[in-house]
Amino acid sequence: MPVASRARQALEAVLVKLAGITVGAGYHCTLSDPGQIFVGEGIPASAGPLVVAIGDPRIASEHGPQLGRYKRTLTVPFIGRVPATGGTGAERIYAALDVASDIKAALEADRTLGGLVLDLIVEADTFVGAEVGWTGCGGVSGTISVYWHANSGAGS
Repeated sequence: MPVASRARQALEAVLVKLAGITVGAGYHCTLSDPGQIFVGEGIPASAGPLVVAIGDPRIASEHGPQLGRYKRTLTVPFIGRVPATGGTGAERIYAALDVASDIKAALEADRTLGGLVLDLIVEADTFVGAEVGWTGCGGVSGTISVYWHANSGAGS
């Protein structure tokens, strides 16, 4: 059986890092429970209050630093619904900022994903969940961009 592509390995490593977000590990929230991280299916209506969905990843290439090499970028979009502890818009934004910070911290703690990639960047925006029908919740959306070099003709 062939080895999984570097893009797939990188996405799987990102998912492991997200599932490692727990209050016990010093984060503001826990994303390790079953049914909290969804991949490629959006956020189901039946999902609990704290969830993150991974959208459709995109792979791009550009010329690398040497002839015959490419810089690959895997861009992974995400969106999360975050319950707020209070009823104000500010409390919803604060809750979303905490989760966005947790996602950034978990991924940036090992920016090479165990030596699999060169680097990653996390960008996130927050919003009041009522804008999309999430009463009493904040929202976070953004992208995780993962970078590595590949030789010309290499599938990864």
